[in-house]
Amino acid sequence: MQSKLFSIVSTIVVFLFIISSCAMYETSSTNENAAEDNSLLSSIITKQDNKIFDCKEKSLKNIEKFLYSLEKEKVRRISNLVSKDFTLSVTGREGTVPFAGTYYGKKALEQYLDNFLSSLKIKNIDLQYNIIDNDNINTHLNLVAKVLSTGKSFDLEYIFQWQLDKNGLIKYLKLYYDTYAFYKAYQNGGETYISDIKGTNDFQLINVNFDSEEMAKTLYQKFFTEGDLPGVINMLDTNVLWVMKGDPTIISYANAYSEVDGFMQFVYNLLGTCTMAAMPEFFYYVKQDNKVDVHLIEQWICNSTGKLMKFEIIHSFSFTADGKIKEFKSYNDTYEGYYGFTQ
Repeated sequence: MQSKLFSIVSTIVVFLFIISSCAMYETSSTNENAAEDNSLLSSIITKQDNKIFDCKEKSLKNIEKFLYSLEKEKVRRISNLVSKDFTLSVTGREGTVPFAGTYYGKKALEQYLDNFLSSLKIKNIDLQYNIIDNDNINTHLNLVAKVLSTGKSFDLEYIFQWQLDKNGLIKYLKLYYDTYAFYKAYQNGGETYISDIKGTNDFQLINVNFDSEEMAKTLYQKFFTEGDLPGVINMLDTNVLWVMKGDPTIISYANAYSEVDGFMQFVYNLLGTCTMAAMPEFFYYVKQDNKVDVHLIEQWICNSTGKLMKFEIIHSFSFTADGKIKEFKSYNDTYEGYYGFTQ
């Protein structure tokens, strides 16, 4: 099975991936007096290295207050945690995926929150972990809520991508999640409990003696630029879990793939149904210890429909202590995949 897939996939990769330079670049990215003592803050403290927490305490407390206030539906309290030039960006097709779009300033944030929170009832927000990289912090969490208009519940993983100013106020927030699953929760009919594809519960950050950002860049170089599938496979842990969010009944490559054979099946599913339309655009990396999140844009054409799909994505990597990829998650705009694969 492995040798057969390897031969097929290697041929496809060499055929499709033209050797070229892949530009990777980075963009660099009042305070309330007393911190509230609650469970989310305790989770943040216990999940972060104490030294890092000491220098980012104000920022983390404001992020924690934001999440706590979101869960408790305290809109005005959230507004006090952001800067005057605050921007919120919610991934998804505007006008189709509910609440997708860009919101500028405190008033726009308050309007978004009023509309969002009045449409559903949040059951819980479960913090998974934070990645802290200077003024950039990525919070990985799971949100469970019930949509009031349809009676449907959704259970989705999110990445909240924050940027903070020198005072610890939140100046930018972008949300990444399974946009198609969220869209379905607001449509009448069909399943009443909607969950995305999840990975493991290994949310621990571990100190390592390598640069996780450079490891991710090496993988992209091998996969996209060189078409070096054996080189990519050599970077994987034998028990790797490769997670592509989306609806596997519609999108050919969406699934959770286990071990090296599973990864090869993913590549076969992807390249057997889609053609890369352009080399990826890489924007920035947020890293800490053995984890790194990568913000990029990919463009693919669905072979069966001929539609162009443009994905804004966070790739989330987790490495073993010896530098092998043990888990990968693609937080891609899954509604874009749904659009591309349907006539």
